[in-house]
Amino acid sequence: MSSMDPKRTPDASPRPRGLRWASAPALLVVAGLTSVGCQRSAGEGAASASASASASAGSEEGVQALAATTPASGPPWDEGSTAEPQYRVVAASRGEGAPSFRVFGGDGGELFVAHGAWLMRADADGQLARDPAWIRGVDPPLGEAALVESVAGRGPEGLVMVTRLVSPGRGDAEATRGYRWGGDRWLPLDRAAAEAGSYPARIEGWRGGSVLALLAPVDGASLSSSSLVVYAGDVAPPRIDGRIVDFDALSSGELAVLVADPPRVLTYDPAGGEARTRPLPEAAGAELEGIVLARPDRGHVFGRAAPDEGGFITPYLAGFDGEAWRAEKGPPCGAGVFAASWSERDGLYAICHNDRDPGIYPSGDLWRRISGGWIEVELPYAGSVTGVVAEGPGGVWIATTRALFGPKAPKAVLDVDGVDAPGRSG
Repeated sequence: MSSMDPKRTPDASPRPRGLRWASAPALLVVAGLTSVGCQRSAGEGAASASASASASAGSEEGVQALAATTPASGPPWDEGSTAEPQYRVVAASRGEGAPSFRVFGGDGGELFVAHGAWLMRADADGQLARDPAWIRGVDPPLGEAALVESVAGRGPEGLVMVTRLVSPGRGDAEATRGYRWGGDRWLPLDRAAAEAGSYPARIEGWRGGSVLALLAPVDGASLSSSSLVVYAGDVAPPRIDGRIVDFDALSSGELAVLVADPPRVLTYDPAGGEARTRPLPEAAGAELEGIVLARPDRGHVFGRAAPDEGGFITPYLAGFDGEAWRAEKGPPCGAGVFAASWSERDGLYAICHNDRDPGIYPSGDLWRRISGGWIEVELPYAGSVTGVVAEGPGGVWIATTRALFGPKAPKAVLDVDGVDAPGRSG
């Protein structure tokens, strides 16, 4: 499962896989500091009858036939607690030009944090641990030569990672490298599964120990076959026709694939071997960015809706309840959503694009949905938000361009500016 996710899609730049309304703004307590969250109403979702149908994978006719039976909108069903979570500073960086923090959630509740040359893991108590083993086997080393693109899967043996090379002069086919966790180090995945002229933009651990990869073509070239392939293992996904924007997979085998033209989602249930295609409501003209699957009956598609007649931009958001996709009101941020994360306890979080902190990976403003409305989550001296994992160890974890926030106060806040890179501390 990808939660923040931080994903890189074939047709987009790299990107990291959303309180009951009151008359007064919510108070956020952060490691002894306070921040006031701005209240902005997004309105209430309209009620709608639920319906569902099925279609064969990759069938445009089946997708069009479903359009009339799929509910266009409905009230959010996944609000979580109305209590405001605690967001406490776990790590911080004060250096100018320092790397952003990035956070990744695993299918089994694991949580990893990347910052420069470090890949760190949060333990069950919500404390951040720096273990050099978590960067062992990565070649070239993290830091100046490579960055963590994503960490996903279910640990320990099902964890997979993609690193992205940052050295100039390398072709796109060498831009990313995939790894599987081998118990005490990362083991490189064989690139033989990747079609010539392509590179793995995103990988996920899947059923039976298999690893799925979404391939991206080099220099805008086209792929001769489906861009979703088995990168390791023997269990193959169903063939999917059309341009695949993104996918998410659970280690238990459930698979959700976001396809454009026309906008639709294919879901695959390993129990019966059934693949179903469902259209996305109100997605005409939308720029879809990603999909997250929290569990088999909970998922979200996000991106940017088509501009209205006045040219105003709003997010695109759709939710899945196990039967159908429903259009939902996104946060009132005037931009597209590039990441989302949901938990039963704390509800939906979404990150909207902004251009305050341009960098290799996108960053933006964090919003949380409660009772059909949205509230912006503001964090002190945090910069822009790069990722959120709603179901991490102990609760919600938030990564920003300057700090990492978790649900519990650490024994001591990690000052990453004063920490030597792995292997350089003597």
